[in-house]
Amino acid sequence: MYEMKGELDRAIKTHEASLKLRRSIDPNDKSIAYGLHNYGGVLESAGYDERALEVRREASRRFKEHFGADNPLVAQVDITLANLLRKQRKFQEAEQLYQQSLPTLRASFGENHQEIANTYHGLGVLKRETGGFDAAIGYHEKAIQIYTEVHSDSHPKLARAKHEYARTLWYQGSLDQAAEAIQAARDSYKNSQGEHQRNLAEVECLYADILYEQENYEAAKQTYAEAQSRSYDKPDKQDAERNTRVAIGIKRAHAQISPESAAATIEYLNKQRENEGVSTLNKTRANLGLAELTTTTDPQTAKIALDQAQTTLTSSTTPHPALQRQLKKIRAKNALQKRRQPALDPNPRTR
Repeated sequence: MYEMKGELDRAIKTHEASLKLRRSIDPNDKSIAYGLHNYGGVLESAGYDERALEVRREASRRFKEHFGADNPLVAQVDITLANLLRKQRKFQEAEQLYQQSLPTLRASFGENHQEIANTYHGLGVLKRETGGFDAAIGYHEKAIQIYTEVHSDSHPKLARAKHEYARTLWYQGSLDQAAEAIQAARDSYKNSQGEHQRNLAEVECLYADILYEQENYEAAKQTYAEAQSRSYDKPDKQDAERNTRVAIGIKRAHAQISPESAAATIEYLNKQRENEGVSTLNKTRANLGLAELTTTTDPQTAKIALDQAQTTLTSSTTPHPALQRQLKKIRAKNALQKRRQPALDPNPRTR
């Protein structure tokens, strides 16, 4: 009940009290496994991922003890555990659970079932995050095909599958395909949840990033603005980070369209890259924007900004191929501009 109201801390306390009571009555009771599974979900929703992982591991162990490893319910529980492991970048263990679960799910439900699609979806995201784009695309396409067959175009799982498929295509650098896929995802979100603001803001932000990389700056600025216009209750940290990403995107696109705004944009980007409250990834976007705008007028400033961006991207545990492509493109322009500058005469003659 509390979960549905968004009162997650109260929900956590209720689950903890319930589990404590069940353990005191019978520490081996089957209901403890179900309680742990639900408790883990609430912890994960509340952002307590480490505690959630511990709880989900115990739930998985108890389900196996009660039902056996080849039970479809156990496979479904292990998929939720794999999703959390993937989120925590424990990719090897996550992939092992996904792959182990597939034969059980196929034997129980057949190939065209939502649980199979859920597993393919998880594998697609995992492969993308580990750089296996071709494998990721294959899994995304399988997931979308099954979701399309078992659900209507208005199902939120289909919208999310299209969304992640578009993100993978973008990471791979297939920009035209990514743009087409993200528009399909946006249509599916609208069909599935009406004007569901948070998901639409995320989709539009991604679409704008793709348009910007295609150098379609007018459309990018408009699409960033659409994302910025979305409003929703209880914005969280992820929403705040996306809002900053959108604001940086709007400034960069506007400076490309209206060069006279470059000075104001440079000032804004300098503030963002020095702001302690801005995420590392958004500081990188600010550095790339600064380098982009100063390559011609101030190549040395551009180089410093590019070096900072490269340091961040190289040290990050989360690769970002799209930003790496921007970095490479701007650095090439910066190097070309420096070569074009006339060399200073070490022995100037006075006239």
